[in-house]
Amino acid sequence: MRNLVMACLAGLAALALAGCGLAGRAVESATERVIQSATEKIVEGASGISVDVDDGSITITGPEGQAITLSGDSAEDRLVAGFPLPVYDGAKVVGSGRVTTNGKTTYSAELSFTGDAMAVADFYEEALKEMGIEVSRSEMEIDGEIMVMLSGESETRSGLITITRKESEKAGTANLLIGDK
Repeated sequence: MRNLVMACLAGLAALALAGCGLAGRAVESATERVIQSATEKIVEGASGISVDVDDGSITITGPEGQAITLSGDSAEDRLVAGFPLPVYDGAKVVGSGRVTTNGKTTYSAELSFTGDAMAVADFYEEALKEMGIEVSRSEMEIDGEIMVMLSGESETRSGLITITRKESEKAGTANLLIGDK
């Protein structure tokens, strides 16, 4: 109840100072922290699961110590920190993220590109091979849409990349998924 009262008071203060520039941003930040803390305590009390939100990531720890961390960065043209693959020259990062479960990390990203889908596929096939991943490649074309799928694994990592592009459209999409085994 105390946390709810504090959250309401902080919310009222935020509304009262919304037009005050820095003061408004400071109150918004404080309000977010109060709400975050109250939510964490409610979840922990009800389930025995620990939730920690820190710098754009969420870590959920089970009662027996199992943990999962979710991180993301939806900023255009920026991959989440530690992303193991390069961005194809001229491609734009639409979004990316990272999930860590029990010490194993999986990265994902969506890119948009213009140009030849096969050139993008060749680039990522080579990048996977440079990581020691044995790559399997399949290609298909249906009704003017090209799709290339690259998949494979090494002793320590596995990857799946799909590249699609319709001939009638100027841009294509590359979805990258690579993680620890």
